[in-house]
Amino acid sequence: MPTRIEITTADIELVEKELQLRLNDAERIAVLKEAKSCDVQAGPGSGKTTLLIAKLAILAKKWPCRDRGICVLSHTNVARREIEQKLNRTPELRRLLHYPHFIGTIQTFVDQFLAIPFLRRERVEVTAIDNERFEARAWMMFCRNSPKGRFWILNYCHQDKGRAQSIVGSLRLDGAKMGVTHSMVKAKRFAGESTETGQALIAVKQSLRAEGYFRYDDMFAFAEACLFKVPYIAPALRRRFPWVFIDELQDTSRMQDSVIEKIFGSDSCIFQRFGDKNQAIFDFDADADDEQPLFGRRNTLLLNGTHRFGKSIATLVSRLTAVERQDLVGNPESPDCEHTVFVFDRAAVKRIVPLFGDLVLKTVPPEILQKHSVCAVGHRVNAAQHAKDNFPTFLGDYGDFYVSPKANKPATPDTFLGYVVESRKQWAETGTGAEPYNLALSGVLALLHRVKTNDAVTPPRTKTALHQALMVSGYFVAFQKLLWQLLNPAAPLDEPKWADCMKKLLALVEITKPSEESLSFLAWENCSGAMPVSGTKPVIQTEGMYLHRAGNVSLPIRFDSIHGVKGETHAATLVVETFARQHDLKELLPVLTAVQHGSQMRDAARRHCKRVFVGMSRPSHLLCLAIFADHINDAQIGALGVNGWKVVRVP
Repeated sequence: MPTRIEITTADIELVEKELQLRLNDAERIAVLKEAKSCDVQAGPGSGKTTLLIAKLAILAKKWPCRDRGICVLSHTNVARREIEQKLNRTPELRRLLHYPHFIGTIQTFVDQFLAIPFLRRERVEVTAIDNERFEARAWMMFCRNSPKGRFWILNYCHQDKGRAQSIVGSLRLDGAKMGVTHSMVKAKRFAGESTETGQALIAVKQSLRAEGYFRYDDMFAFAEACLFKVPYIAPALRRRFPWVFIDELQDTSRMQDSVIEKIFGSDSCIFQRFGDKNQAIFDFDADADDEQPLFGRRNTLLLNGTHRFGKSIATLVSRLTAVERQDLVGNPESPDCEHTVFVFDRAAVKRIVPLFGDLVLKTVPPEILQKHSVCAVGHRVNAAQHAKDNFPTFLGDYGDFYVSPKANKPATPDTFLGYVVESRKQWAETGTGAEPYNLALSGVLALLHRVKTNDAVTPPRTKTALHQALMVSGYFVAFQKLLWQLLNPAAPLDEPKWADCMKKLLALVEITKPSEESLSFLAWENCSGAMPVSGTKPVIQTEGMYLHRAGNVSLPIRFDSIHGVKGETHAATLVVETFARQHDLKELLPVLTAVQHGSQMRDAARRHCKRVFVGMSRPSHLLCLAIFADHINDAQIGALGVNGWKVVRVP
């Protein structure tokens, strides 16, 4: 039987005071007091992670066992770090970071408790568990062993080698029977298992399995096999972890859900899952538009109230709750701004972001801009070839300063000063900070690679992870300003200024005890590249960033995909129209004009609806949209005005 712990009103009032939270509404109290397995359908900005921390704080005070613990599973290391950071607030909470408790990603849990022990038991040699290494070896082996198969897949991919390589690299083991599958297994006209190419793909997977090369996904197949062949494992894990929580349930893939459900989907433990089915936007959510089987297995508690935004945004975004119709309740203390739809023609598209910047500076208080970022987001972030003109196609149509994520990687100097000097040189020559900023970020990642780590804390290893970590810590804006200060080729650098900047950089990326290698990497050297460059062009661009200037005020506006900003809170957000089979905002005009609700849309439009819902629910203060004039008529413009939008025709 699970460890029964009663949570009282007094417990909630005490943790509310200790953690300085607001937990006095009926919805949050119901979730905190729930001591049975359940799902929590939490709207955007409802503070579900904060609520989970509050519940963990109460459980930590009352936990009676020394050899049984609480298990908290997340999907990414960024989410794990956010939970760990909040658990470090008090000594009682810090206990949850150690045995017998477990805080970590689903991948780490499966590796640690199931897959790796099973591989040792079966005496399977492991050379590497890494998607990139597997993909490189799989493509090389496939090309060598099956020239016909290589020719066929390249033709299928229209000679796109990168896509072909990713298909071969997606080969993974599936289920306890260890079948072989890949990302295109259900695609029309792709080589079936019985074809020569299909057989060659299976042979590559089996050969690499024998050599000990695996993908991260393969560990879930070994976990399934472990649960099947070692039947006492699941009961043992249920006894070890009588309380189990999952954060961001909607991002759980089918293979993750299969393993976790087999372990904890039993009456012998308390299994509580937090998520929002309306934000299920990742590719593996193939079932998200149908019966949504991830949700509804247990009693569902609702969190309709949001701390992030006010009544006006809550009203606008509630119409897009396409899977679970939900009327969000805005924060009464949040202001209601003039949320704006920019209607533009082809000649005016480059004016939208500057107009948005002017509106942000006019509307959003400076203290909010210091706390949260300002973003322009869209679904498609890379240009694509089309048979006809589908303007606007992608995020880059809205500004020349946008650099696609597929841009080439820069060179790698030996010191951080080398990165900065090269960045300043590029900036002075081109008048744009796009590639220089990208290069400087690579320098910061090179610094983080030199940090000595342990298993509990791993620094960000990619640009996206670095940005997300800075968002979580609240240092993103300060980090941006520091990089601009270093990279501006018109401003001189000297040793005192460099030392001060490096001290700030270490603090922003949370390196408290830099190693000798790290300090050497950050050391100052006299060089000509640190001197100001005369005649430098005025710069308003960085990679994925637009620096908007109005008088003496500068406002950084970040460009990102909707997938990239999921989970973030912005001061202001601009959602721009892009093309993926259809133009998303054009398809959603019936919802935006209140003619239909998102839950009434057909399947393809509902997918757009979920993505746009994620984008529109990011801002705390100002929400804006950008719609191409050819896609909207006067009647729809009038309906937008009636339903809470201010419409601006961009001249």
